[in-house]
Amino acid sequence: MCRKITVTLLLPLLAFISFAQTFNVEKYGARSNQLKNQALAIQKAIDAAHDAGGGTVVLTSGIYYSGSIQLKSNVVLQVNP
Repeated sequence: MCRKITVTLLLPLLAFISFAQTFNVEKYGARSNQLKNQALAIQKAIDAAHDAGGGTVVLTSGIYYSGSIQLKSNVVLQVNP
């Protein structure tokens, strides 16, 4: 019983600490609605979030053409409609 309560109380706190920072892909050079591959800029944002200890990488509305990207631990990819 105590173990379940401890986990329940810690999870929201860990989520707040890990994902408090937001990394907008446009700050790293990505541009929506262009026919150019945006994978490098998106990967730079993911890497910056990972290097900061975690965070949320945000893709604002639009279309982003991309090749392969590598998600990393403690990074959330948020795709806005």
